[in-house]
Amino acid sequence: MNLSSVDWGPVAGQLMRLGAPLLGTLIGGVPGAVAASVIGSLATAIGADPTPESISDKLQNDPGAAQAARDFEADNRERLEIEIERTKRVQIEQANVSLRAEITAGDRFQRWARPFNMWVLGAVTGSYGFCCVAAAIVTMATKDPTALTHLVALGATLVTVLVPCGAVAGVTAWQQTKENLAGVVQRPPPAGLVPGKPAKRK
Repeated sequence: MNLSSVDWGPVAGQLMRLGAPLLGTLIGGVPGAVAASVIGSLATAIGADPTPESISDKLQNDPGAAQAARDFEADNRERLEIEIERTKRVQIEQANVSLRAEITAGDRFQRWARPFNMWVLGAVTGSYGFCCVAAAIVTMATKDPTALTHLVALGATLVTVLVPCGAVAGVTAWQQTKENLAGVVQRPPPAGLVPGKPAKRK
């Protein structure tokens, strides 16, 4: 089973709620050899199989497993913190590489699509804000809220149009970075992880 290809988000959230935030951050972050190694070691420590369903069920129904997860994090805190910081640096570096690739791309559409999108979003949002301020001033001066009322109604339409545009740009950028990172963060698993005391299987 390829552990890095599975969605570990729910397990990561569960670990954070149980008091193991470092494990949750690393497991729920960028997939790769490090996360896979931690998942395998954690599964051994709590007495579960290295699958989201098995680990989640064990953590939810076995208080001993939850404590074993906290102990595992405490025993490996320094190593986990180092790997989290290293992963963050790789994320930043890869994002910069992606941006530089777009800037230097031979395809003009690829090079200018995202900057143009962000400029348009910024210009429209800024113009709408300026109009709102002007309408508010007019309303206070004339006691006639007609202009402001129309702008508020227009704002709902703008939000409906602009939010999907911004979401598409953001999701596209994040997905590209995540896919690149899945290939970048494939280094040997961290040495020195302390297995912890395996929880008894029920």
